Amino acid sequence: MVDRSLGGDLPIALPVTVDLMKVATSLRDKVARRKLVGCIRTAWTTQSCLADLRQAAGACDAIDALSTTSSTLDGYVRTHLQSATLASAIIMYVRATTSGGKRSGERGSVQIDPAKLTKRQQEDHGTLVRIRNSALGHVEVNADIAGDYWHRDLVFAKRSGAANWEVASSSHAIGFHKPAFEILKRQVPVAIEHLKEKCRQRIAGVIEMINELKLCDADLMTHQVNPIEWFGSARAAVIALGTKPGEEASGWTPLI
Repeated sequence: MVDRSLGGDLPIALPVTVDLMKVATSLRDKVARRKLVGCIRTAWTTQSCLADLRQAAGACDAIDALSTTSSTLDGYVRTHLQSATLASAIIMYVRATTSGGKRSGERGSVQIDPAKLTKRQQEDHGTLVRIRNSALGHVEVNADIAGDYWHRDLVFAKRSGAANWEVASSSHAIGFHKPAFEILKRQVPVAIEHLKEKCRQRIAGVIEMINELKLCDADLMTHQVNPIEWFGSARAAVIALGTKPGEEASGWTPLI
């Protein structure tokens, strides 16, 4: 396939591409179908979780960039941008690396083996999970995490005159938490390396299963796809199909 939609005079040749999950689900042999579907699903889950971590790494870069942005950016705006980006990055890290009780239709996660982490990395991971579970995904009353209270909600009375009281309420929540950001910056690269290795192993498992089942060209070609339509755009297709065997490619597209 030749695509010219990326611009320029040089055409881009895209290789023949097939949907492996459809190949697997179309197999007549139930045992073979179950084995190949299982291998592909674990590889798909790992790839999806790795993409979360790469986006979290990009969010950390964005926060650093915001910290060095010209002073023309209003401090109030900068703080909100940093807070929202940090929350998003922590949520992506935790949903990629920590199981939350998988329900039907959910992707799930790829948990990091604690035995492969240093003591500090275990503590960093635990802190990020606690922030997500007790301060971002849910609100734990007076949760003390990483040395700070993340949510404090108060109802109080204040004297406004002799024998006269007014009742009011207030809330205080941590937005941008620099110690948590430093933890995230340390831990995301660690998690990426762990999941990259798992991704390589699981892709190798898919290849091994295809060879074990002796699938031929005819079997694979039954579910050929248009790569530009399947990957979503010419750019996405070029990035994904430019990887070497056993590699992975992650990207995300803002809808503007």
